[in-house]
Amino acid sequence: MEKPAAVRPKHGSRLLKCILALVIAILPACRVWAEKISQSYISTLEFTAQDGYFFTDRECLYSLEIRGVTPDEVQVFFDTTTEGVQFVSAKKADSIGGTQLQVRVQFTRPGTYTLPPVYVRIQQREYSIPFARVTVYQNPQTVMPELSVVFSNPKFNTADSVIVAEEGEKLDFTIYIKYAIQIVGFTWEIPQDSLFEELREYEITQGKTRGTEFSPDAIPVATFRWQPLVQGTYTLPKILLKATAYNGSRTDLMAPPYQFTILPQAEEESEATATKKESVFAYAFAPPPVAEEEEPLNIDMTPEEYQTLLELRRSERHSFPLSDTAKERRAMEEKFNLVSNRAEPSIPLFVILVSVTALMILLAVLFFAFRHIPLGAIFVSLALLSGAATATTAIYIAEPTALFKGGELCSIPEQQVSTGVLVRAGSRVAVRQSAGGWVYIQYKELKGWVRESDIDYVR
Repeated sequence: MEKPAAVRPKHGSRLLKCILALVIAILPACRVWAEKISQSYISTLEFTAQDGYFFTDRECLYSLEIRGVTPDEVQVFFDTTTEGVQFVSAKKADSIGGTQLQVRVQFTRPGTYTLPPVYVRIQQREYSIPFARVTVYQNPQTVMPELSVVFSNPKFNTADSVIVAEEGEKLDFTIYIKYAIQIVGFTWEIPQDSLFEELREYEITQGKTRGTEFSPDAIPVATFRWQPLVQGTYTLPKILLKATAYNGSRTDLMAPPYQFTILPQAEEESEATATKKESVFAYAFAPPPVAEEEEPLNIDMTPEEYQTLLELRRSERHSFPLSDTAKERRAMEEKFNLVSNRAEPSIPLFVILVSVTALMILLAVLFFAFRHIPLGAIFVSLALLSGAATATTAIYIAEPTALFKGGELCSIPEQQVSTGVLVRAGSRVAVRQSAGGWVYIQYKELKGWVRESDIDYVR
């Protein structure tokens, strides 16, 4: 009965020695791990802009918070020789849980700047800490309002000195203004040998002030439609504004003087061409025609063929991949040169993937419960793979897609503001937004507004 009592202290001593040896072995690793975390934290530090916007000839503030150190443990070394930048001051101060560094600089001209990194000594170690990239704007007290023009048809938004168009072609454009808080006057002149009308005025034309808070954004003023009726050389119709700048002064502005060369309308082999050319001036004085409901514009595809393609796509969505329906749909799209359209995601495949994922999870749980760890790990991996495939398929299924009946895209949800960009009938489009009977669609790189009645959702 004495032997067990003597053995217990011996076992206890061995256990204590093992614990001490383990602690001694782990301590170096803990130091390396702590240093790694510290280096990772240092790599996230960056001097960031503290003002909403940076302006020329004003003091601009950068700030940096360093946690876990006191100001006497931090030393800062600045490079103050950057061209166009004047170093004003730097200071360090206590902050909650650490030290705050503040750097004040002044920029002499507008532009985009990335200041050289600052060398900071923290607890006897030196680190290079970068500055965030910032855009510096002209001082609002000296900057004057500016006008710009954006055409609805992208082909006219070029840097060319002369823009070429055809007689009778509709040139829709919008006037934008920057660096103004108010418009107090707004007039325009009707050009000779042209039709000219205002399509829309925006809120800033109502005389309300936008406030004194600076914004670099261009604000729309009004949208116009200009239609030169005779070939020749033109300048953009004269549009005059009186605007109030940020410093309170008022200035007269004129739209940029674009130059246009108007060419004769391209001849077409149709009997209606001559009649149309003779009546172009008569149109200017005739009463406006009564708007009629027009059939959707179809390009190289009849309404019956369009409906067949729509049904094939809907059926493909409820079939397995590589089904006969998918083959028939691809053959029909090749016939109408729509070979770039994407295939429909398969709902039956999604259901199978969900079932497979659930089965893999169940098997993994069972194998872990019965302590078959390797098999459990295998089924966890399989569950992750099938889960990723399930999630990807779900995203494709949830994306609102439709078939487009064909026609022109509009830059805004208004029939009169067409971009001149044509999309073929039967094209599969992604629906990004809807508003008041209009939808914003995307086809490849093309984007624009169309009437909701001109699309059919594929569900």
